[in-house]
Amino acid sequence: MRTLLHICCAPCANQCIDVLRTDGYEVTGLWYNPNIHPFTEYRARRNCLRGMQKPSVCPSWSATIMVCGPLCGLWRRTFLAAA
Repeated sequence: MRTLLHICCAPCANQCIDVLRTDGYEVTGLWYNPNIHPFTEYRARRNCLRGMQKPSVCPSWSATIMVCGPLCGLWRRTFLAAA
């Protein structure tokens, strides 16, 4: 079974992904957090997540991760159109 997991930060996602994979799920992570401020915090969390994806850092983590920045098309269509 496949599932999409919203990720707020890499340490939180790590445990969730391990449990879901153990239960037989194929996990795709979604990093989409335009609400995290200041930008330095946003960047630090995003970069930590990217680091966790490297086999040399976390060999057991084999989830697909989609990174969607605050100005991606989905965000613009959803939130700016409502303004």
